[in-house]
Amino acid sequence: MKASPDLSRTTEFLVVAATLLDMKAARLLPRIDDEERASEADLEARDLLFSRLLQYRAFKEASKDLDARMGQFASYVAREVPLEPHFATLLPELRWHTTPEDLARLAADACPPLHLPSRSRTCMTLSCPCANRRSSSPQCSRGPGR
Repeated sequence: MKASPDLSRTTEFLVVAATLLDMKAARLLPRIDDEERASEADLEARDLLFSRLLQYRAFKEASKDLDARMGQFASYVAREVPLEPHFATLLPELRWHTTPEDLARLAADACPPLHLPSRSRTCMTLSCPCANRRSSSPQCSRGPGR
């Protein structure tokens, strides 16, 4: 078991567990013609819950089957062998016409650069160094004392 379980799985488990507890509590309470008084939304919710529980059971059984098969075939190892010569002659010739520059251009077209707001590179600090000067500096757009 992992140290930190998957949050979505845990949440789904808690929803199913809470629903089952709700169903069990409803069965313990006395019944008063539930089928006649139940609204259509309640019946749909109940049917949806039962279908979820059936899906959960099917997935649980499928996971057990897959686990058994994985254990059965765990000792199988694929081997790497070259392609037989008579099959290699059947392969079509690869014609590659795209250059690395073409790929770079396609990537640049697919991912345009981000346009960040431009700032003055000479005056990047919060307190401008030219603010303490008596005359305005041509490098700073803020001027003295501004």
